[in-house]
Amino acid sequence: MAGKIAHFPAVRDLDGFDFAAQPSLDPRQIRELATCRWVAHGEALLLLGPPGVGKTHLAIAFGRAAIREGYSVLFVTAPALVAALAKAHAEGRLEERLGFFAKPKLLLVDELGYLPFETNAAHLFFQLVSRRYERGSVLITSNRSVGEWAVCLAIRWWPPRSSTGSCTIARSSRSAATAIACAKSAAPA
Repeated sequence: MAGKIAHFPAVRDLDGFDFAAQPSLDPRQIRELATCRWVAHGEALLLLGPPGVGKTHLAIAFGRAAIREGYSVLFVTAPALVAALAKAHAEGRLEERLGFFAKPKLLLVDELGYLPFETNAAHLFFQLVSRRYERGSVLITSNRSVGEWAVCLAIRWWPPRSSTGSCTIARSSRSAATAIACAKSAAPA
């Protein structure tokens, strides 16, 4: 029942994740993240990499793990999220919609950067992130490095940076954000 409320597009779990296709990911670290301690602390998790490396699979698996731990979860694609916020803004119901997306303990935002945001949509997205800050966790998947988000989010003052192209897990200290970056695996010979 809770899985239906989360609006997952598919059923995925860690047992079905192909770690052999992403050898630079440490399965122990991924399983540690699946304990959802980061959700308990209101931290953020970023899954970064090109299409087809398993970001959405891991996001759904982490979301299902969070549900098993008793947390409320909502899955939404970034384009659907900003469309809903823009529609609510136009209808004078923005506070209601922001409250809806701020309510779950874990908000999974899939495909940030796949399509660029309009400037107003980016402002609405920032309002939601600000409302959730240190109150609820957010997991974002993106095919862009964080340095490239400026272009996706219509930010003119943030110069894009190049990505490393490797698969890494990094954790920062304040309101710890964890980033997992995955490179596309080589095609079999």
